[in-house]
Amino acid sequence: MTSVVSCTQTVDSNEFFKNESVLKLNIYQADTLIVYNSIDLEINSHKVKELQDWIDNNKTDWKNSPASFARPSISIIGKNFRMLIFRDFVVIGFTDSNNKERQITRQSDFREFEFLIDKK
Repeated sequence: MTSVVSCTQTVDSNEFFKNESVLKLNIYQADTLIVYNSIDLEINSHKVKELQDWIDNNKTDWKNSPASFARPSISIIGKNFRMLIFRDFVVIGFTDSNNKERQITRQSDFREFEFLIDKK
């Protein structure tokens, strides 16, 4: 019998973004590797604030994940932070306070991230 134990953990958006000044937002065309739209987001921008709010409102139920993931629908990439948004889950990769690379996942609904696609 094989059992897999996956401990859940909480997250803090301030830790993720403390060393970031600009994040690259990439929106991919459906079913391709082509970037449909790519923009730089200043760390104090409205979209980054909404992203921080989403993380802070979803602090729990994150699971460690060593897996590699295919192309997401949306990616947000910084110096020590990356977030990959898929149809029904999110992956966050980051450098922790011990300078160790970590990766965590959480169930989500893609519609929760429509604010990243909006033109405003």
